[in-house]
Amino acid sequence: MEKLGETYGKLLSFVYTEIRGMIVYAFEERKTDITILCELFVQLYTCFADEMPSYELLKDIVYWYVSDYCDVKLEQRVRDMVDPEMSFARDIICEADLNSSRYLYLFGEYVTESEIQTAQFLNTLSQEKIEKLARTFTEGYRKGFEVAGIDLSKKKTVNVRYQLGFERVIKEAVRMFEEMGLDKLPVCVAKTQYSFSDDATKLGAPEGFTVTVRNVKISAGAGFIVVLTGDIMTMPGLPKVPAAEKIDVDENGKITGLF
Repeated sequence: MEKLGETYGKLLSFVYTEIRGMIVYAFEERKTDITILCELFVQLYTCFADEMPSYELLKDIVYWYVSDYCDVKLEQRVRDMVDPEMSFARDIICEADLNSSRYLYLFGEYVTESEIQTAQFLNTLSQEKIEKLARTFTEGYRKGFEVAGIDLSKKKTVNVRYQLGFERVIKEAVRMFEEMGLDKLPVCVAKTQYSFSDDATKLGAPEGFTVTVRNVKISAGAGFIVVLTGDIMTMPGLPKVPAAEKIDVDENGKITGLF
């Protein structure tokens, strides 16, 4: 934003965030997603070959990238949440050597001292304490069904969201869920969209931060366990300025500001 300004900066920051996702895609061997992002990068890169391209040109390229591939990305994100075959994170948690913090780099995510120290601290705890931590939310999940009068035996999957570094606890939770008959457990890592920390004001990839887990929320009907960090809100992510404020219709009926 400092070098490119408000106009170009916002658009290209979005592109950077999208392209950075290729690191994770490479670890997960998601070739289609990598190809789509490479196509976007080449389109934008060639625009800068001779002179500074117009903002409108770059915006159109990004618009059609989002429009053309939204169905592909939406399907993939839904599968990540509910399809037991999408077991990339779970396989690492259950099969890697969690005694060494080197396993953290298998996810393809940005790893800071906070995640490393969290994993190292959990490795100092006894197995009994790890089991107690895991049972806190696995039992909360089970009792959520019990209180709501819902038959847990009808569910076969549960989606676990957690902060990187807690894998030893999550591994034990997976075992406990399996004992409940939930033998297929897709696992996701959840974090704020603005920062690798739990503080949205520390933009990008800050260093030396601490992640605070304030609560664990059970969404029993959907099959989610949501670990709440910092001041994160459990509502859909919204822009700082609503898009509606930029939409207008002139006297001829022409609509502007849709993107």
